Amino acid sequence: FSISTMADPGGAVTVGHGLSKAPSMYIVKGRSGATTWGVYHEGIGATKNLNLNTDGAAGTSSSYFNDTAPTSTVLSLGATWNGAGTLVVYAFANIEGYCKTGSYVGNGNADGPFVYTGFKPKMLFVKLVPSAGNWWVEDTARDTYNPASKYIAWDSDGAEASGIPVDFLSNGFKIRSSSGDFNTNGSAIVYGAWAENPFKYATAR
Repeated sequence: FSISTMADPGGAVTVGHGLSKAPSMYIVKGRSGATTWGVYHEGIGATKNLNLNTDGAAGTSSSYFNDTAPTSTVLSLGATWNGAGTLVVYAFANIEGYCKTGSYVGNGNADGPFVYTGFKPKMLFVKLVPSAGNWWVEDTARDTYNPASKYIAWDSDGAEASGIPVDFLSNGFKIRSSSGDFNTNGSAIVYGAWAENPFKYATAR
C-alpha cells in the first residue's frame, strides 16, 4: 500500500507508486475544490473507472487512467485530473496472505459464490460493476461470527444496516444472499479484502 501526492499533472502522466509490483487498485482525489474520487480496479481494467463517492456503474473514459494499466513502477492518470490541484493517490497491490482485490460473477441466489482470497478476511468491500450499486463494506469487528450481516456504504452517509449475510472463511468469503449489489445474476462485482491475521508479514515484538 502506498500513498503519493503530486502537483496538478496538466495532462496525461505516469506517476511512480513505490510498490514492488503493479497495483491492483488505486484511488485518486484532487485536493482543490470538488473533484471525484476516481478508482482504478484490475477487475474492470484501465479503460473503465469507478467513483468512490457515487454508487454509479463503471464508466468508460480514457480521461481517467489513459487506458493504460499500471506497471511494477508507474501508474497512469488522464486529463480528468487537470485543474484538480494537488492530487493524492492511494495504491494497493495484491499481497499473498494480506490483501486481495479481484472480481466475481453473481449467481442471483442465496447460495452465492465462494471467492478465494488465500486468507480469512477481516474486512471486505464489494461494488456492482454494470449498474448502480453502493460500495458495501462488511467486517469481523462488527460481526464476530458467521454469517456477518452488518453493512455500511462508503459512498453514503446512511446508518449501519443488517441483513445481507456473508461467511468469512479461512481462505476467502462466501456470499449467502441474493441481494443485487452483492450477487446480481450474471453481473461482475469487484471486491477488496484484507486479512484477519496476516501472519506472514507480522513483526515480532
